[in-house]
Amino acid sequence: MSTKYLLLCFLPLFILAGTSLVAQEEVSLTSDGNILNFETPSEGEFQFEIESEPILGINIDAVGLIPSGVSGFPKNLWGRSRLDVIQSKISNIQNSLVPAALELFYVLLLAEANPTWDSSGKGELFLARVDKLIEFGALEQANELMNRSGGKGKELDIRRFDIALLTNTEHIPCSGIRNKTIEVPSYMHQIYCFVRLGEWKNAELVFEAAKTIGDFTSQEEQIVTIFLFPELALSIANQEFEQLTPLLFRMLKDSGFYIHDQDIKPSLAYHLKDSSPEWKSRIESLEKLVRSNSKPFGSLLVAYNESKPSSTDGLWTRVRLIQALENAIVTQDTIEIKELFLKGYFLMEQEGLSVNYSEYFIPRIIPHIVEFGRVVPGHYSPAILFPFLPEDLGIMSPSNREENFLFSLRGGDLANAIPSTPLQQGIISGLTETDLEDDLVVMANQGRFGEAVLDILSILEDASHTSPNEIRRALAGLTALGLEEMAREISIQILVIENEKLNW
Repeated sequence: MSTKYLLLCFLPLFILAGTSLVAQEEVSLTSDGNILNFETPSEGEFQFEIESEPILGINIDAVGLIPSGVSGFPKNLWGRSRLDVIQSKISNIQNSLVPAALELFYVLLLAEANPTWDSSGKGELFLARVDKLIEFGALEQANELMNRSGGKGKELDIRRFDIALLTNTEHIPCSGIRNKTIEVPSYMHQIYCFVRLGEWKNAELVFEAAKTIGDFTSQEEQIVTIFLFPELALSIANQEFEQLTPLLFRMLKDSGFYIHDQDIKPSLAYHLKDSSPEWKSRIESLEKLVRSNSKPFGSLLVAYNESKPSSTDGLWTRVRLIQALENAIVTQDTIEIKELFLKGYFLMEQEGLSVNYSEYFIPRIIPHIVEFGRVVPGHYSPAILFPFLPEDLGIMSPSNREENFLFSLRGGDLANAIPSTPLQQGIISGLTETDLEDDLVVMANQGRFGEAVLDILSILEDASHTSPNEIRRALAGLTALGLEEMAREISIQILVIENEKLNW
């Protein structure tokens, strides 16, 4: 069955269900209303459509999963922006953004919008969006976007094949190639399918023919050689390969070639999260996917609780602590919950997962970290990361200037957000003062909404190395685009994460 995009459950990070956290003993509200939450099929069910009807009369670049009325973006998202410029800017965005900014990027990639004015109708922008979703490990979303488009052709078949390779459903496109219901994307795809079907001789014949006409790069030839003759993998065990596509990755992995998990892209980590025989590898892969905001923290929690670690260092320190915290929550041990949650927070911030961790656990432990109606000392930063409803903010009692600034941002009370650092000054200026001559604001006012968002996201990449003035520009641009709530959410996450780094 196809995955289904939960459009009706879509809410921006800053809008939550109208259920008070404080008024309940058992908190039912979670922050898991993430726009990226799909109904994930059970193992073996991940499928995609080979044949489907196109959306008649629609340029494929216009196809999306989030209607304009839900995303809040204008239908004419790209305005007067050029196609090649938008393609390049989408391609260059990295997943080093804070979670709220990543969320904004995903909305942009999944939004329904008019094509660029110079669109050829061949789907160049559509493919750029799909490629970025796959790169970030958001395979369900990329798959659903292609299914929604009803598009056909070699370029889409390649992406569908990539997703199949990463989700262990490669038998579907291989059957399509054998039955000639889809075009063979390349000689390498044909070789892979021949081997999978047990037709080794045919695979070798295709390989020799492709070498003769010079169809392979040197790296591709080496990897195909390893795939066809796995015994050679041991002789080059220390070889490092770069820019691995899903197909090259699977050829190496299926040959028994060891791949360093830490160095792979989230797209490849998606495959290892289920298929790696090593528990540690599965956890590291899921951490990478949660960091890229393509998987919820709850999926990582399942991996953490898979077994009992035999070691006590590195990753296993996190695993042991999370298991202990889960047990404390089950037994309602308030003292243990307060202590373990805070220790876990410090460990997760070093892995770039503190926001995801806090948004997952805060609703579950609120009754245990609130005393006399106030969040206990030391828990302020983790708690403020959760997007509280206004009526629940009373539990956040700031005790210093930093906390007071965060409290004012969370409540939208910018008049009382008194800055005391250059970063805070840049943030409050960006949220309250619009520089009409700044190029981001000009771009927004010219109707180049999507391009302005991409430039803003580019500025916000790796915020720890971005100047306060550039942060100001980015936030002013978001404000000019009418995305004030998102700008405040991003600001809070940047401030808390920056403060964490200073304390490492």
